[in-house]
Amino acid sequence: MVQRTSLWAKEGTYDKEAWAEPPVVKFLGGTFSAKADIYRRASPTHHVSKDDPPVLFVHGDQDRTVPFSQSVIMMEKLKEVAVEAVLITVKNGGHQFAPAEGKRVEDMDPSFDEILRRTFEFLDEHLKVAVSTSGDVTKGEPKSLPSLPMQFPPGATADACGIWAFDLSAAADRRFVTDPLEVVAKRISADNPLVDGLAPRFLWRTLEPEEGKYDWAPVDRLFEIAARYKKQVALRFLAGASRRCSPDWVWTRATHYLDKVTSWKENGRIPYLGDPEFQRLWNGFLLEAGKRYANRPELQRVCMSCGLGQEMYYIRGGIEELKQLSPGPDGVRKWEKDLLWSWHETFLTYKRAFPSKAFTLDLSSPIVNLAAPGEKMEGVDGEELMVKIAMDASGIFGDHLYLQQDGLSERNPKADEVRAKIDSDKSKGSNRGFMLRMADKQVLGFETLLPDELQGITDAPGTPPPTVFFHDLRKTIEIGLSFPILYLEIFTATLNNPKNEDDLRRLKQELDQRRKALAPRN
Repeated sequence: MVQRTSLWAKEGTYDKEAWAEPPVVKFLGGTFSAKADIYRRASPTHHVSKDDPPVLFVHGDQDRTVPFSQSVIMMEKLKEVAVEAVLITVKNGGHQFAPAEGKRVEDMDPSFDEILRRTFEFLDEHLKVAVSTSGDVTKGEPKSLPSLPMQFPPGATADACGIWAFDLSAAADRRFVTDPLEVVAKRISADNPLVDGLAPRFLWRTLEPEEGKYDWAPVDRLFEIAARYKKQVALRFLAGASRRCSPDWVWTRATHYLDKVTSWKENGRIPYLGDPEFQRLWNGFLLEAGKRYANRPELQRVCMSCGLGQEMYYIRGGIEELKQLSPGPDGVRKWEKDLLWSWHETFLTYKRAFPSKAFTLDLSSPIVNLAAPGEKMEGVDGEELMVKIAMDASGIFGDHLYLQQDGLSERNPKADEVRAKIDSDKSKGSNRGFMLRMADKQVLGFETLLPDELQGITDAPGTPPPTVFFHDLRKTIEIGLSFPILYLEIFTATLNNPKNEDDLRRLKQELDQRRKALAPRN
């Protein structure tokens, strides 16, 4: 797929408006009149040949960054040498599929969902293997899966490998800042020699208690600990599903939301992600975080979540809850379209805020009744939406994207079992099946369920239901390592329990072997 296209139409003519900006003049070393030959060699229209592959252009007709005319010119040049070229014109579309100035997402035609569908059709036709929006191989020979011994994608690097310490709430507690550094370091497993990286969660409300006024002390403390104990950092910011994630002042600005009680017995507030004001405020926070931390050497990646991880939000109560959030005869379909738009905007913002870092996308369905995973509700399938979001992220981040599945436990199937289901076409809606299909493109990782050690009073607010605990760490690790993963996020309660040391040491040895396999790439 080509996004930036032709700058030359015919010999001696060019799009003056496109070349008028100083960055282009600086990049090419002078103006067109002074450097005509360089401009000509920089133009893709002068590199068209009959052996070029089929090309798909998707371009907004009101794009002010890359003029729409450039796609038209390039398409004509390809057709002159009998190369198939298809142009999808997005009416009222600006740059990178954002609505043009003064327009809304619903004014764009075709919709983002339709663009994805037509893109998959194009790839299906020309590559002979298609991955549907539910992640299933739908045509041609079954897509090959990585074989064992492990094979890792081109973007995999040694710094991705290892055991990462995950903590639900330590960073949201004020003691994270006020307690002695050594005490906090032990609490989040930073002093554990088996741990390679730290991955706590930070709440938006804690870091921006008033609009435009930031308290970065908790994040600064994390980087101080990481530097002291020579650990890497994975940043994870939470904005959504629980009311305690977003600042109170946000709800005076973003007024489209649904109050609910979550399964964790907390008062939840689900924002409507089609609300441009909520999106603008969230984007603004991420950009400020990027200004402060994007260049920190300890920062290895930034974590994002499709749903259950609360970085955005998820619908758990089924179709009736969804209709409350997005009422009207077309409310469900509009919610789906706005959800995809919001994640697309969020991905672009993350990339702008942390341009040189890797990103983890937690694969969780944004709408699912957990009593019946994968249940379709009036045409909306949470797993299908998850795959659409993940495919969009893959296109934006490329091999800098890691795919992570949360909730690993001894109850999950091993990779060969998932592989067998894929081969027999029985793995529809399987997050782990989707991960295996993407293993030749993206780094993979897991996060475990909560350990037995954290089971407590289930009536207490913030206490998870008993189904989210695992009991057998050794078997859980064995299942995780059957996949071509490079890292495993493990709760600090597990890491800090001495009885788990032998199992964790074996896990460390295996992940170190995978690290060594990647060493020549670094």
